[in-house]
Amino acid sequence: MAVSITWSQSAGGAAQSDPYDLGIVDAGTTAGLSTVFIRHDGAFEITDCSFYIQPYAGPSYEGNGTPQSDYDLMLTWGDRVGVDGGLEVDQGSGWEHYNSTQGVASTPFVLTCGTGTNPDDIAIGLPGEVSVDLRILVPAAGQPLVVPGYVFFDHCLKYTYTS
Repeated sequence: MAVSITWSQSAGGAAQSDPYDLGIVDAGTTAGLSTVFIRHDGAFEITDCSFYIQPYAGPSYEGNGTPQSDYDLMLTWGDRVGVDGGLEVDQGSGWEHYNSTQGVASTPFVLTCGTGTNPDDIAIGLPGEVSVDLRILVPAAGQPLVVPGYVFFDHCLKYTYTS
């Protein structure tokens, strides 16, 4: 049995568009908080949920470089120790930076805002919907790799569904 995942901008809301715009962010500033709601239509809960980003594979790319260069840029911003930058997620316990060692397909962020008490058992239950907060931080003007334009990437949910 298949299960469909819906990402929306409001609780129980319509599916968000692709691409989803996190806003216009000037160098040295942070995008306003963007809350994303995630739910599913399965008859059973989904478990082993985690998040990661990957190069954009959507229908129309409108960035300045390539999907791979945008992805690399987001990870580079997140890798800069002591300098805020990149995509961050907050599941209620503080902001976590996506970078080359966390928030990627090989080491995703484990979902911690679902149901369950053991981190290995965190799930989006039945009925189930969770929300996470996202924001983008752009390093200050004059910092390496800060150029005007759009940055595209895919934000993915990895999960297990057993019927």
